Amino acid sequence: MSHAAALLLLIVAIQAWAQGTRAGIAGLYAASPCSAVPADGAVGATTDTVSLRSRAMSLAQDLPEGEEKSTAMALVDELGAGLLTRFCLDAATGDLVAKYAATGPVGMVVGGRPVELRVEPRNKSEPTIEFDISKLAGSDGFRYMYTISNGAGASRSITSWSLESGHGDQTIRMSHPTWRTEMSIQGTGAATTVVDDASTLDASQRIVYVRPALKMGPGPLVSWTTTSSEYPVREGSSLSQFQITSRYFPGWTTAYVGSDGGVTVPEDVTVPNDIKAELSTLLEPVNHFSQVIIVGPKFHAQVGRAWRAGNWHGGVQSMISQGRVSAGSTYVIELLSSLEEIAKSVSDEPPALRVRSKPSTDAEKLLDKLVRLAL
Repeated sequence: MSHAAALLLLIVAIQAWAQGTRAGIAGLYAASPCSAVPADGAVGATTDTVSLRSRAMSLAQDLPEGEEKSTAMALVDELGAGLLTRFCLDAATGDLVAKYAATGPVGMVVGGRPVELRVEPRNKSEPTIEFDISKLAGSDGFRYMYTISNGAGASRSITSWSLESGHGDQTIRMSHPTWRTEMSIQGTGAATTVVDDASTLDASQRIVYVRPALKMGPGPLVSWTTTSSEYPVREGSSLSQFQITSRYFPGWTTAYVGSDGGVTVPEDVTVPNDIKAELSTLLEPVNHFSQVIIVGPKFHAQVGRAWRAGNWHGGVQSMISQGRVSAGSTYVIELLSSLEEIAKSVSDEPPALRVRSKPSTDAEKLLDKLVRLAL
């Protein structure tokens, strides 16, 4: 078998696994159905999945050193990433279940039958989020407004939602009439420098302003929360007046929407370390919540227009894939072409946005408004 053919076979095998094993499972992990777990309660990867990864590894190792082998080994690593060996999928509930021997804090077995740790993902709503942005009067900041809706076919109410804010944005302020607000300290990015800036959105406060390097990672999550007994967004309903003010320019980011759910852990029983590690994967926002691509405060003013244009080019493509705008629209075609031209510019002064066609639909008019604010 030629080297290229081996690499092609490896790619096809991985694609087949991704479409089969991960089908119907939200997130970036794979789990066996609980019905396939042996009666003794042992939980692990299915034989088919393990043998497929073993064959892929064998194909990759047979390749000579070079770019093809490096690519193949990276694909094998991807095949194993997110593979759950201690959790199975309860098809009746959608929960992820791990069974293990009951041991106490000092390692003593405290019961003969396996105990059960159960994860109910908080992705059982059907969220959509509408957004609008306006300039703050007399300020270089922006006001971001959101309305969140839950589909009539959802199995759970929405009780929380978050978005990834721009890295280093300490000007961000959140509000809502009834929901609570919070900001996580999580989020990674390039090193930053801190400078004083006496000019703020709120004259009563002095803000330490963080200026990120151009290579930025995701910022912390900013969140709104309620409970199912307070003000949830029930099936078939909507809720508005979610507001953010920020100096950061608009860009496309990810929202994570949560329904009720969480982790049920047996009391007075030690959780094995390998299960803890897989539990951390399951609780990552990308795996635990529903995801919606939206616009939010993303870019410090020092981030160049080329970077912002690249982000908006991807955002327009997302709107096309969602059916919100048409790929055949003259306006959309010209907008994508102009954004690409700006994004590819290496000049300190990238070209201006040039779109001669007028937006015709409501979605195009909103898009035109927002992209001009962003650039």
